[in-house]
Amino acid sequence: MRTFFRIIAVCALLPFSALSARAARADTWQVLFTMLPSRISTELASLNIPLYILKQTHEPLLRQDDGQNFRSKILTDWSRSIDSTEYTFCPDTSRYFDSDHPFSVAYLREFIGSKTRMFGAAFTVTETSACVKVKFSDKQTKYLAFLSLYDNAPTVKLPGGNEAGLGEFRLTRLTNEEISLTRKHQVRNGYNFIICHLYNGLSDPKLKDHDISDVNRIPETDSPEWVPERSYSFVNMVLKVAVLILNVRDEKLRKLVYNCVDIKKLREVFYPHKKSFVQVQTVFPVGVTGAKAGAPPQTCTGEKLSGFPDLIFVAWRSYTAETFQEYFKEFKKRYGVGIKVKVMAPSEFLQTALERPHPYNLTIMGLDATRPEYSAFLDGVLPKDGFFDFDMPALTIKYEKMRHESDAVLQTKLASALADEIANRSLVLPLYQDQRVFYYPRKIKNIDIGRDFLEYPEVADFRW
Repeated sequence: MRTFFRIIAVCALLPFSALSARAARADTWQVLFTMLPSRISTELASLNIPLYILKQTHEPLLRQDDGQNFRSKILTDWSRSIDSTEYTFCPDTSRYFDSDHPFSVAYLREFIGSKTRMFGAAFTVTETSACVKVKFSDKQTKYLAFLSLYDNAPTVKLPGGNEAGLGEFRLTRLTNEEISLTRKHQVRNGYNFIICHLYNGLSDPKLKDHDISDVNRIPETDSPEWVPERSYSFVNMVLKVAVLILNVRDEKLRKLVYNCVDIKKLREVFYPHKKSFVQVQTVFPVGVTGAKAGAPPQTCTGEKLSGFPDLIFVAWRSYTAETFQEYFKEFKKRYGVGIKVKVMAPSEFLQTALERPHPYNLTIMGLDATRPEYSAFLDGVLPKDGFFDFDMPALTIKYEKMRHESDAVLQTKLASALADEIANRSLVLPLYQDQRVFYYPRKIKNIDIGRDFLEYPEVADFRW
């Protein structure tokens, strides 16, 4: 996980008037987001909204779409030795990041060297006229999976903190309210432009815009009535768990809040109008090996505590703040613990969510599978630059052991034990697993979404 930087707008390559006119074009994909990132960077790939955008602008060296077999869109050839100690990668040099940065053998050697050092095993790298070779001193079966992560996709840093990738789209505009992408090579019967709008709640006039392509990133209960009749739909259990983060250093205080807070009430306030919730006991959602269905165990003794300063609960949906505060007043009467509600705009919250000191003691976040592995749900919990202001060295050691374990059965055991220990330490309280109806425009003829539970459409592939 990485830290976030201040919001910096990128100068538009197209005038705003042209951009607005394009919004009504049939080849423009428009999506609503509850928050927008302040920059486009592979450093943010572990977060779902930045990853949605990176899926359009970047391309990893290798893909593992079915969870087993690897393929590449940006290599003309690649290979690995039978013993998984030697790897060869040959770049497609017709690809480019932008007009000033081609995808060359020289670039790939520098890039692969940098990323392989992060991988952590001893290696050497050599270059031929058309390829780059990596040789390890011993077997490295997880290397290709490591290179398939969007965190590790080839990228070039641009002014203002943004990055250009080898995806089909390039960034053309970034503001607090809108992010625009343009296809590098335009096509017929496909999308050539993408506009990401900041969603401002039920009063947002964009809800009436029938040209909006994707409403799957706003609360399901906010989805406008016109969407179902104009869309394909499917119900999907999403690999996403809404959790209460307890950034509370004192263990006794943390355990009281964890065990005595009313999960049902928190869900109702955080997600009003939603009637049914899927309960899970740990940070792993149903669909991940080792997950446990059912309500998380809570043991509230009714004890009152005193002498602690008020905790800060950050609400990033402003319309929920008043109801949260009413509940926390009742909580203080019962348990003696004061909790004040602080409202932060989603963009502001996103910038500070992983920086110490955090602006919250308590907040609700979504842990979801931006990549199909256990660390996707643990990255924010255990590393030092995660959601907490205090270190947990014993848990971090166990996390690193789990992350580097190559045996799948043993890794599952280690991950399950970690999830149980996080619950036992009252660090993260699961509130519900997300399940929703997804909608996509009927004109698309080649819908292929929901693969591996990852609902991140690759807009460049859509055709009508």
